[in-house]
Amino acid sequence: MKVLAIAAVLILFAFTPAPACDPDQFEVTGLHSRADSGYAIITGQVKNNCAEAAAVWLTATTYGKDGEVLDTEEFMPSGTRNIAAGSAYPFKAMLHFDKGIEKYRVMPVGVRKW
Repeated sequence: MKVLAIAAVLILFAFTPAPACDPDQFEVTGLHSRADSGYAIITGQVKNNCAEAAAVWLTATTYGKDGEVLDTEEFMPSGTRNIAAGSAYPFKAMLHFDKGIEKYRVMPVGVRKW
């Protein structure tokens, strides 16, 4: 009987739904960039507009004159901690500096609840 109860609990947790939140519900604001020691450093904040706490993966990308991708980095600014609903969290991305950088973009690409 204990085995059945344990199996039922494990199955329940295995099928627990993902966070009721998606990358579009995270807002990237306050972007700034600078060159330092061979890196393009991009800083800003990401705000969790979800109804629950969750962590987000961001992708930072630098582009050249013709729109070609020069460098990209995927990272999770809060690590293995959730960002509280309605809260903002600072981030810093370090990409390889290239004199041909014309623009950069930081966007949410994934969500995880810890």
